[in-house]
Amino acid sequence: MSEVARDALTATAEALGLRHISLVSGAGHDAQSLAEVCPAGMVFVPSAEGASHSRREFTRWDDCVSGADVLLQAALRMAIRVAT
Repeated sequence: MSEVARDALTATAEALGLRHISLVSGAGHDAQSLAEVCPAGMVFVPSAEGASHSRREFTRWDDCVSGADVLLQAALRMAIRVAT
């Protein structure tokens, strides 16, 4: 993924006081296609017991809100960088 996006996501998580780690992921999702036209990255939020893509998958609402906040604030951070 884009270094610009990764840096914006990291800075945003830190500014919001959220714990974070960088992950290497085989998941591409839409970011893989968008990477050709703009800086792209992904935000992962924790799932209970680490279950992902299964019927057991569950993410606490607070974690969903935090993930959405990181995504929004990082996008704004990147837009400001491009505009200046």
